[in-house]
Amino acid sequence: LTLYWRVERPLPIDETIFVQLLGEQMNAQGNPVWAQIDEMPCQATFPTSVWEAGALVLTRYRLRLAADAPAGDYRLVAGMYDALSGARLTMRDGAGGAIDENAATLTLISVTP
Repeated sequence: LTLYWRVERPLPIDETIFVQLLGEQMNAQGNPVWAQIDEMPCQATFPTSVWEAGALVLTRYRLRLAADAPAGDYRLVAGMYDALSGARLTMRDGAGGAIDENAATLTLISVTP
């Protein structure tokens, strides 16, 4: 997965990027997350605190679907959060409105048996 982040304004702290594959059913831990990555951008080589306004930052990820994931529809989402507080950054749509869950839905994926 390749993501492009458009920087509207500098971030005061280093944020962690998350990418999750959310299913309709709950996993063994009781949540809908069937694949997940949480990491500093560019494998911690380009922290968000040095991103400049106007920049376009490319990040790459490889997700592994849980072996026991059931067939069905999944939502691929991404966002950022402060690792110390756990607070997610507000994600906005193209019109500037806040996105629910502060995670942008990137695409829908169907998993078949």
